[in-house]
Amino acid sequence: MKISYKWLQQYIQTDKTPEELSLILTNIGLEVESLEKVQGVPGGLEGLVIG
Repeated sequence: MKISYKWLQQYIQTDKTPEELSLILTNIGLEVESLEKVQGVPGGLEGLVIG
Protein backbone atom coordinates (compact mmCIF):
# COMPACT_ATOMS: atom_id res chain seq x y z
CA MET A 1 0.00 0.00 0.00
CA LYS A 2 1.28 3.46 -0.83
CA ILE A 3 0.56 6.44 1.40
CA SER A 4 1.78 10.00 1.16
CA TYR A 5 3.66 11.78 3.93
CA LYS A 6 1.21 14.69 3.74
CA TRP A 7 -1.76 12.33 4.09
CA LEU A 8 -0.17 10.72 7.14
CA GLN A 9 0.39 14.15 8.69
CA GLN A 10 -3.38 14.70 8.66
CA TYR A 11 -3.73 11.89 11.19
CA ILE A 12 -0.59 12.26 13.33
CA GLN A 13 1.30 15.32 14.50
CA THR A 14 5.01 14.82 13.89
CA ASP A 15 8.13 16.81 13.18
CA LYS A 16 9.95 13.70 11.91
CA THR A 17 11.30 13.51 8.38
CA PRO A 18 9.86 10.86 6.04
CA GLU A 19 13.05 8.84 6.52
CA GLU A 20 12.79 8.95 10.33
CA LEU A 21 9.10 8.09 10.20
CA SER A 22 9.73 5.12 7.90
CA LEU A 23 12.24 3.71 10.40
CA ILE A 24 9.74 4.11 13.26
CA LEU A 25 6.98 2.40 11.25
CA THR A 26 9.31 -0.47 10.37
CA ASN A 27 10.39 -0.86 14.00
CA ILE A 28 6.76 -1.29 15.13
CA GLY A 29 6.10 -3.96 12.51
CA LEU A 30 4.78 -1.92 9.56
CA GLU A 31 7.51 -2.61 7.02
CA VAL A 32 8.36 0.32 4.75
CA GLU A 33 9.69 -1.13 1.52
CA SER A 34 10.80 2.12 -0.11
CA LEU A 35 10.46 5.89 -0.12
CA GLU A 36 9.70 7.74 -3.35
CA LYS A 37 9.94 11.47 -3.86
CA VAL A 38 7.22 12.56 -6.28
CA GLN A 39 7.32 15.90 -8.06
CA GLY A 40 4.12 17.89 -8.01
CA VAL A 41 2.50 19.45 -11.03
CA PRO A 42 3.95 22.92 -11.68
CA GLY A 43 1.33 25.42 -10.53
CA GLY A 44 -0.61 22.67 -8.79
CA LEU A 45 -3.98 21.65 -10.16
CA GLU A 46 -5.50 25.09 -9.71
CA GLY A 47 -8.09 25.80 -12.35
CA LEU A 48 -8.50 22.15 -13.37
CA VAL A 49 -12.08 21.36 -14.33
CA ILE A 50 -13.28 17.82 -14.96
CA GLY A 51 -16.69 16.95 -16.34
